Amino acid sequence: MVKKLIVVFLLGYSALFAESQQFVQERSLQSVIKSFIGESRYARNKSFIRVIFSPQSRYYDGSDVRTLKVLRTLKANGLLRLKFSKPKTFHLHFKTQGSALLFVKIMSETLREIGYYRYVTTGSSLEDDTFTWSISINAESMTDPLVLASHLSKNRARVVDVEKASYLDWNYYVDISRASLRVPALIPGKSYEIKRALYPEWFNVAQAGSVSLSSNGGNNWYPYIAFYDRDLQLLQVIKEDNVVRNKSYKITPGAKYMKIGDLYTMKNMKYGLTVTPHSY
Repeated sequence: MVKKLIVVFLLGYSALFAESQQFVQERSLQSVIKSFIGESRYARNKSFIRVIFSPQSRYYDGSDVRTLKVLRTLKANGLLRLKFSKPKTFHLHFKTQGSALLFVKIMSETLREIGYYRYVTTGSSLEDDTFTWSISINAESMTDPLVLASHLSKNRARVVDVEKASYLDWNYYVDISRASLRVPALIPGKSYEIKRALYPEWFNVAQAGSVSLSSNGGNNWYPYIAFYDRDLQLLQVIKEDNVVRNKSYKITPGAKYMKIGDLYTMKNMKYGLTVTPHSY
């Protein structure tokens, strides 16, 4: 009799535990939704939210909420409001593991792509292999996390989590383990034309052993060439204090990227260069 009571108790406890776990999971998803749209909008649309987020299991990866999927559903159903009534200064905090140099370059180019040319770095830190970069932006609307994630994916960087810490503070967790710069790859036997360059030109030189550079007529080019590894650690800099018309350079061992500029001003190469890579 005692044994039977124990079994019944354990079965009842297991059911209660499972139910409480489900409640915690549902509450976790709801808290994420509330954080993105606010308590008042959540309350007004609670029934609708229950429908569009059913089944809730689709919004979990194990025990973690799939925040980008949540944001996508909110946006598709008109519940994600990112526009301000007037321009405001907001703050974005990015966290990643890996090369800080590579991350900041990819992030900076991505921000420019989506229209943010002016922002202020408010902090950066490296702690326990985690790099944090914080910026502030003044604009008429908050950064669209789905647009940002889409552009980062072009560099094979992946937004793994998004958190709205407060009305004007958002946190992004980004995986850059497979990330790379989105620059032209130099393939031996195929030349590449640099036309009117306003900024130094970057290339992926992982497949080349050397490169020939020809300065077009009208230039007074003083080469400034830098080689970097996959993490954008500087490997070698070549500076020429004489005007160069044609010259070949060996690719630095371990280099993945090459930057081509001018020692003094980019106006010196305004008529362009021809870049011809060669095999090892």
